[in-house]
Parts: sequence; structure tokens; C-alpha cells
Amino acid sequence: MATTERGQPRHLAGGTAAHGRGGQHLFQTRLPRTTRAWGSAREVFTAFGALALAVAALGLYSMLAYVVAQRTREIGLRMALGARQREVLTLVLRQGMVPALGGALLGGALGFGAARYAAALLYGVGPGDPMTALRVE
Repeated sequence: MATTERGQPRHLAGGTAAHGRGGQHLFQTRLPRTTRAWGSAREVFTAFGALALAVAALGLYSMLAYVVAQRTREIGLRMALGARQREVLTLVLRQGMVPALGGALLGGALGFGAARYAAALLYGVGPGDPMTALRVE
């Protein structure tokens, strides 16, 4: 009679593995179905997040290009009166980055605030866990 590593007859080992100890069968059949749905949702949310990031970056670029186009004469006059290129670049970048950083800070604060309401959906992590917030898959 053939036996497995644990000494059980091979024809019984198949039945034991099928039903599993501690719900192994449950994890092999039901868990993949439920995690597949969450995996699909995660991919969709990631795609929408990436699209939102691209649209935001394009909007920031467009706003900065518009401001520079509107102030071309002023920038030229500053350069003619002796302003260095670095000073003009700092002026332009400050005008674009201050609102962007303000929006990022406000969005981050609102995100952590909304996470408290979503805490019921989280398992094993807190709503303000920075490693979870920064994790990218």
C-alpha cells in the first residue's frame, strides 16, 4: 500500500486534501472568487487614478504656459532691465507651484479625513497608516 509523507494511505490523502484541515478547501475555492473581484476593482481604480494624475499634470502645464504667454512682455522687460534668467524662472515656477502644493496639501488632508469614514472597510490597518497610503502595486 502506498503512503504519503505523513503515513496516510494515498487514497485517503486525496480526500483529506480536498476537504482540507482548517478550511483549506474553502480558501482554494471561495477565496479566489472574492479576491478576483477586488483585484479587478483595484485595477480600475488604479487606471482612473493614473488618468486623473495625467489630467492634473496637463492642467498645471497648461496654466503655467498660459501665464507665461500672458506675461511675455513683462518677462522680456525684466530680462532687459537686468534680471537674471534664474530669477525669472523662480518667479514663474513660484506662481505655478504655490497653488499646486496648496492643492496637494488640501487634497491629502481631505483624503485622510475621508479615510476615517472608510475605516469600517479596512482590515488590519488603520485609516492613517502611511505605509498603506504610499504602497503602490
